Amino acid sequence: MKKVNISVCICSRYFNNNLMKLLESLKKNKNKRYFLKIVIIFNNLKKIESREIKKIHKIYKPSLIKILYEKKIGVSHARNKFLNYIKNKNTDFCCFLDDDCVVKKNYFLNYIKIIDKEDCNIFTGPQVYKSKNYFFRYLERNYLDGSIVKWASTNNVFFRKNILSKNIFFSTKVTKYGFGEDQLFFSKYSQFGEKIKWFNNKVYELRQKNRENIKWFLSRNYYYGLTGFLIDKELHGILACIPVNIVKSLYYLIKMFINVVFIFINPKKNLILSISNFLRFFGRIVSLKNII
Repeated sequence: MKKVNISVCICSRYFNNNLMKLLESLKKNKNKRYFLKIVIIFNNLKKIESREIKKIHKIYKPSLIKILYEKKIGVSHARNKFLNYIKNKNTDFCCFLDDDCVVKKNYFLNYIKIIDKEDCNIFTGPQVYKSKNYFFRYLERNYLDGSIVKWASTNNVFFRKNILSKNIFFSTKVTKYGFGEDQLFFSKYSQFGEKIKWFNNKVYELRQKNRENIKWFLSRNYYYGLTGFLIDKELHGILACIPVNIVKSLYYLIKMFINVVFIFINPKKNLILSISNFLRFFGRIVSLKNII
């Protein structure tokens, strides 16, 4: 059986312990079915220090890891740097992972087995939060294996390199609130007719102190609403995005009322979901001012 090449892109603002933990988890993914090449892109005006490079090379030999720099601040610029870098490289598959996540031993092997069987070029899956705070559970997405979805996130996506021939790039217009450009990127592929399938091949987000509070969770949901509008605006155009935004706003509003109705059945869960859906609804309503 032919050994395939997989290029893994990790974007990071700076050298950090979570990045090292991710690299350690990737090292455990060695397998005779594939050859793994890691590409780290530091999105910073400064280069990392030589002692930090040595720490990286203790985990991965220089021949197995490529370190690049992108001075234009913004994760879209960093990911586009990877797209430009990889287009002329000899690789079969690409994978994006966030620098605050880790994967288990058979992560890549699972995707290789799936992609051999499925008529599909793009695969995504869940991100599980390692935090013990209960509200993180309500940010985790879950679908049935094999479900077709219209988007993917760069915290867990695996795809054939040949799709990059469409010359789609990450938008720099939707990252105002810190995320969303990845969903837009893969949604554009969906528009071009590429299937995106969901499988229960997990990545795990490490705990981060700045996110261990309810304020972060509430802000995140509000920003989901604001960012969702920016995604629809670029995906559908300025005129079509207005009815799309109204429909999605009503969707969150209806979900909020359903949560309120059932709040006495499961108070904790439905209270959190009702607040979450209201904030996403409110974010989309507020975002309409960008049209005016």
